[in-house]
Amino acid sequence: MASIFISHSSVDKPFAHRLIESLEREGHTCWIDEKQIKVGERIIGKIQEGLKSSDYIALLLSSNSVKSKWVEEEWAVQYWEQVNSGKTILLPVLIEQCEIPKLLSGIKYADFTKGYDIGLAGLLLAVGTATVEEIISSPQKDIQKKQHLSSFLAKVTNNTNKLSTCLAEGIVAGLNAESSAIEEFCKNE
Repeated sequence: MASIFISHSSVDKPFAHRLIESLEREGHTCWIDEKQIKVGERIIGKIQEGLKSSDYIALLLSSNSVKSKWVEEEWAVQYWEQVNSGKTILLPVLIEQCEIPKLLSGIKYADFTKGYDIGLAGLLLAVGTATVEEIISSPQKDIQKKQHLSSFLAKVTNNTNKLSTCLAEGIVAGLNAESSAIEEFCKNE
C-alpha cells in the first residue's frame, strides 16, 4: 500500500479527515500535519520529512488551498520532481470549484465535486489500491450492471476513447447501475 501526504489548507481539515479515513480503510498510510508534528518540533523540517517519505502527495484543491503559500510550497517542489522523473507523485484532488494553478491545469485530478465516491474511485485507481471492478463491486448490484459499469470505467481510464463516446456510455451505465451520481456527472460533462 502507499503512503500519502495530504497537502491542504487548514480550512479544509474536515474534508482531509474524511479522505484520510477512506484511504486508511483501504490500507494506505496518510501523513497529515496535526498527527505527525508535535509541540516543539520544527514544522518545516517535519513537512520536508513527510514529503520525502511519501509515495504520493494528495493536493486538496479548494479556493482556500490555492491561495495558501504553505500549500503552494508543498506541491511546487513535488511538481518539478514529477516533471523530471516522469513518475506520478502529485495527485490533485478537486474538492470544490476553484481556479486551478496553471502548472497543474494539464494534470488530471480526482474530481470530488461530482460526488465523493466518484472522486475517491479515481484516487484509488491512481494509487493502485483497486481495479475498476473492485471499486464498483457491492452486494446490491447484479453481475450485468457491474460488467456494464466496469466496461465504462475501463474506457474512461484508458484514455483511448473519445470523450463524447465515454460520456454517452456513462449515462447509460449510470442508468443501468441505478447510480444517479454517475449519470449526473456524465450529463454535466
